[in-house]
Amino acid sequence: MTSSLQRITIRGFKSIRELEGFQLRGLNLLIGANGAGKSNFVDFFRFMKAYVQGQLFLDEFVRINGKADAFLFNGPKVTQEIFVHLIFSPHQYVLELRLKPTVSADLIESSLI
Repeated sequence: MTSSLQRITIRGFKSIRELEGFQLRGLNLLIGANGAGKSNFVDFFRFMKAYVQGQLFLDEFVRINGKADAFLFNGPKVTQEIFVHLIFSPHQYVLELRLKPTVSADLIESSLI
């Protein structure tokens, strides 16, 4: 049996200041006004794909898409890190990470700093 993403928490990613414990189902629709953050929510999954592919892929993704500051909610003066908490079912597997900007404008796990 494969795991599926059941619940998601995102803090500080682009226009998403805080999304707490958002429950996902088998079919999910994103509906909202222009500028509401739908594209940034989808972009989060592209971001996570780069993350799971490794630091080099994440560095390239971040550089191509505007460097670390562009990924932090309202920039680094407001947001110091991106926080992610994902829960996968059926076994309640949890992935949690904190990413902080580096002086070279990349993002790196705060545990590595």
